Amino acid sequence: MKALLVQPALPLDRKHGRDFIQRWFRPAPVTLPTVAAATPPDVEVEIVDDAFEDIDYDAPVDLVGITGSTPFVPRVNEISRKFRERGVTTVIGGIYGTLYSDLAEPHADAVVVGDAEDTWPMLVEDFRRGELKPRYQSGQPPMTGFRTPRRDLLNRKGYSIPDSFQFQRGCIWSCDFCSIRRQYGREVRSQPIEEVVADVETISDSRAPVAILWDDNLINNLPWAKSLFTALAPYQLRWIGQSTVTIANNPELLRLAAASGCRGLFLGVESVTQDSLKETHKAMNRVDRFKEQIQKIHDQGIAVQAGMVFGFDHDDRSCFERTVEFACQVNIDSIAFSILTPYPGMALHRELDEQGRIFDRDLGNYDSNHVVFHPKLMSAEELQDGYHWAMREFFGFRSIARRARGMASRHLSIPTNLAYYWASRWKFPVGKNPAGNDEQACPSHEALAS
Repeated sequence: MKALLVQPALPLDRKHGRDFIQRWFRPAPVTLPTVAAATPPDVEVEIVDDAFEDIDYDAPVDLVGITGSTPFVPRVNEISRKFRERGVTTVIGGIYGTLYSDLAEPHADAVVVGDAEDTWPMLVEDFRRGELKPRYQSGQPPMTGFRTPRRDLLNRKGYSIPDSFQFQRGCIWSCDFCSIRRQYGREVRSQPIEEVVADVETISDSRAPVAILWDDNLINNLPWAKSLFTALAPYQLRWIGQSTVTIANNPELLRLAAASGCRGLFLGVESVTQDSLKETHKAMNRVDRFKEQIQKIHDQGIAVQAGMVFGFDHDDRSCFERTVEFACQVNIDSIAFSILTPYPGMALHRELDEQGRIFDRDLGNYDSNHVVFHPKLMSAEELQDGYHWAMREFFGFRSIARRARGMASRHLSIPTNLAYYWASRWKFPVGKNPAGNDEQACPSHEALAS
């Protein structure tokens, strides 16, 4: 028996998937290597990444598993349809299968809701007996006793960061626009530290420059996080991960993270307007503390990539310019800009839908790059324009040069900025500042110092 696991890609990523610079935006996934590890040992498994590898719809496979989050729904359906037309059995999982199982069921022979470790082995055995069920619901088992993800099945040449891990699932926070709690439940599950060490030892001979930890929030549990960082330190593993900015409030934890090999953190900063943070229940974030917190992180040699969201009800036409200016003032190394996206099933979606503000229901556009609702203090066109303008402004050559001196972990930060420069020029349209100010929003380092 042979199973094929497919990582789908968005149209724009397929278009640029084989471009060298595009690899910088493509760290290796952990989901499908995890599914492959949960597959019975006597089943042959192959993983294909739709972003840079061709899907062979005529391949001699018995079972196809497809993962994907909200914007991937149309592509997942297309891939599943093409295999089913040949009579190949398909399964949909991931966020699509978990959050939109009713929507997924007509497009596959089976749907996996939740984790794969306790569902996928059962599904495979049912398939072999000819007793496949339409839906498999995970019991969200403790993260212990799992097999090591099959990273060996990935085409490492396609990823800037080929080694990826997930030691924890869930988040203690409940931000208004985030789907993590719906995906994993309210309880945070962590892998025993001894199993973390065993996993890390499998790549001890890796020559990759950095690894990625896909945990949604590494500091959910402070004692566990300290144990994790302490356990990682002897392996000299350079890594990037995700946290809240409050890691800076705990000097011991921050020092341990740096000593363990942390070189970059993605932080959900979200907004430079306190009312917007309150609106989205981001209670742990304080705008008046960002500069101090980011400096403390920089002092440990850790770069900061901030998640910044445009489109909250307190965002007006000036939010784009203010965000870029603020990011330069506090020395943020890079930014993942996004447009507020009301994912179906979330409280934000229900609220906007009840107000008649959602005008686009094509899930393919729910990718954080497209406006799908009417903002409160500007037009949808202005929100879209401002998003594109901010990308080009912050990642322009002049801005990168002016910010370079204040960057931490420059060997990581500067290539990341140059990759975003390429993306802002080649992947996205030209925008304009809705505030109408044509002056550069990112002042020189000397001006900031004064």
